[in-house]
Amino acid sequence: MTDWRATHPGHCTFNSDNYYTKIANRALKILGKSALDTSFPDTQSIYECALRITGWFEDICSGIGLWKTVNNECQRRYGKLLPFYDCSDYYPGEPNIQDLRLLLWDSLQIMYPDDFVNPENPGILLTAAELFELFDDEYEAAPSTNELLYFITRPEIGHDWLKTREAMEWIFGGSYVFTAGQKTFLEGKQKIHGWKHDAETISIYTYAHKLSLVFRNRQNLLSFTASEWLSAISGRQLSIDPILLDSSYYSIKGRFTNTLLLCNLVNNETIEVEGESFNEAWFNEFGDKKGVIIQCSIAGFNGRWYQIGVLRVVAENSELEQELEEMRNEAELPHHRKNSCDFFYKASKGKDIIFMKGESQAYSFYKKMGYKMNPEQKKELAELIADRTEDGMVAFMASPENGLLMINACIPAIKSNDNPYYDLEYAKENAHSLMVSENYIDYESAILLIEHEMLADASYNSLQGYEHGRALLQDNARFVADYSFSKHQ
Repeated sequence: MTDWRATHPGHCTFNSDNYYTKIANRALKILGKSALDTSFPDTQSIYECALRITGWFEDICSGIGLWKTVNNECQRRYGKLLPFYDCSDYYPGEPNIQDLRLLLWDSLQIMYPDDFVNPENPGILLTAAELFELFDDEYEAAPSTNELLYFITRPEIGHDWLKTREAMEWIFGGSYVFTAGQKTFLEGKQKIHGWKHDAETISIYTYAHKLSLVFRNRQNLLSFTASEWLSAISGRQLSIDPILLDSSYYSIKGRFTNTLLLCNLVNNETIEVEGESFNEAWFNEFGDKKGVIIQCSIAGFNGRWYQIGVLRVVAENSELEQELEEMRNEAELPHHRKNSCDFFYKASKGKDIIFMKGESQAYSFYKKMGYKMNPEQKKELAELIADRTEDGMVAFMASPENGLLMINACIPAIKSNDNPYYDLEYAKENAHSLMVSENYIDYESAILLIEHEMLADASYNSLQGYEHGRALLQDNARFVADYSFSKHQ
């Protein structure tokens, strides 16, 4: 019961707790004796999977809208209610065996992030079928968790900053859709607790770590942030700034009754930040001290700005000036990326991808784009090609949003008439890596390769053979890339 309540906002007691705790225990018994029991690394992971699947059932029965959002968004993006599985006999808003197969696949993929879990794994199908019998039998009798439904759809959502943030924190920290993000938080929390700091400092940084993930993290089936999930299920378009402002440096310019006027030292823009988002004692002590420099993160909500996470007062010195200069250079990147894209297409004569081998060819292409490299930059390029490529093979692509993109792994797997290194047998074995692994490629390059059908040989390792596995992966290529790279988007 305690563990079930931990999946709810504030670990609250709800009227339906007894029922869903019993359901979770029945799901646990099925999982513990299922065809997947040996696939789970330990008993705790089976336990967590049972809680997660019961959270899905509660969502379906209560109309909370998380799984409905999965269906709607998959239909919009990929033209199907769910990836991988035939949904011709699917009943939206009710328990479906396809739902359970996808949740079990996702749970295993989270547990084995370095493996390529086949969604057609027979053990997944058999286990999903057993679980489906339980949930199908219970569906008509299952109670609605009205308290949770109200919490996530109450009138203040989208208007009240603190209540909206509370809902976002639950979606990230308690709901079944953010299991991977919660794992990332726990891993970060363990590192913070290993620091040599006092308990109060540890607590502050742990909460700041969680809050950053609440705004940023996309590790879930839809690669949505918590605010995007909340917008979808509440039916309200939340005016939350889509990107949490990175921690930056601000100078206090003045204090009003309920706000603090800050000047961003990176771009000299001034913003008025809500006083309620600061610690009250700090606000009273420093609010009137013009010129004091602080470091903090700020998020936008309904046209207003709120400080979140850790705030510290900093001294003006040469190190600060050096860091500010680096931050200003980074702020110029969007402009440079657009220029890089233009330079790339001019040098490539309109081709979407260019292949080459060795530092001399790479350096020549940089020269064609108009880049002049100093000796140190040449050295770095040579070291990159020597240390991080297969036989010196590299490929370049570009986009207006991300500029020049270098691919330095699995080059023979890229199917293109312009690729002199393409190898069909190599591609059959390795092309999937360019869809799923940040160790090989960045998200933007993976999407460009998929859109240009250059990963056409990528396949799941299917019991039904290469062609079947290839068709399964190709039909779901964009979902697989979105899912695999979600934490990097």
